[in-house]
Amino acid sequence: MLEMEASRYLAGTEVTLATQGWSGDFDSLVINPSSNPPMSREEILKLLNWPEKIDDVGVVTFSNMFQENINMVGDLFIGRFLDQFRSLVPIDFLTLEQDRQEGTFWMNMGKSLSEDLYLSYSRTLTSLAEQVWTLEWKLLPNISLLGDYSANEGLRWQLQYNLRF
Repeated sequence: MLEMEASRYLAGTEVTLATQGWSGDFDSLVINPSSNPPMSREEILKLLNWPEKIDDVGVVTFSNMFQENINMVGDLFIGRFLDQFRSLVPIDFLTLEQDRQEGTFWMNMGKSLSEDLYLSYSRTLTSLAEQVWTLEWKLLPNISLLGDYSANEGLRWQLQYNLRF
């Protein structure tokens, strides 16, 4: 049995998500949203900017919410862990995100080596781990040279022009 709870303050409201279910059965994990001051389930989901994916019996399952909004779930449940990890390891950037096309999860981390040079590493969190190293060199304020290396695609270079408006 798995039970987790996370709270977050949004727009003057404390939103709490309590999760219960069997850890081996992804579809059985149910999310019970609550708030202080009290709000309806639909109002809480709108406050979280989540799509209202409620099945026929009015239950919000972890599976459908997780598929729809992985970044918010990750931030609520493991965001504090990632913040602590970032403070221990000398990196500037660490995220977990879902590739919706492939249905896989990626871990991304990066470090500024200088004001104009940035190194990043991305890896899939599957048994067939794909890894990508990227080096970005800012040549001018709007022009960067990017070098990507992966075992599958080899070395690839790009010249990138950034538009700002």
